[in-house]
Amino acid sequence: MANNVRQTILEYQRKHNIPDFMMCNILCMDESEWNKYKVSGRGTLTTFQKIMFVATAQMPL
Repeated sequence: MANNVRQTILEYQRKHNIPDFMMCNILCMDESEWNKYKVSGRGTLTTFQKIMFVATAQMPL
C-alpha cells in the first residue's frame, strides 16, 4: 500500500512538472525528508501529509 502511495505521488509530480521544493510545501516536509522518501523509498508519510496531497491534487491516493 505504501509503495502505491509513493508511486502515485511521484507520478503526479512528474506529470505536472512540480519541483521538489513545491512538493515539500504540499506535503509539509523539509527537503531532506522528501529526498529520503523520493530516492530511497525509506520515508513514510503521515496521515496529515497524505491529506494535504489529496486536498492539493484533488485526487485520491
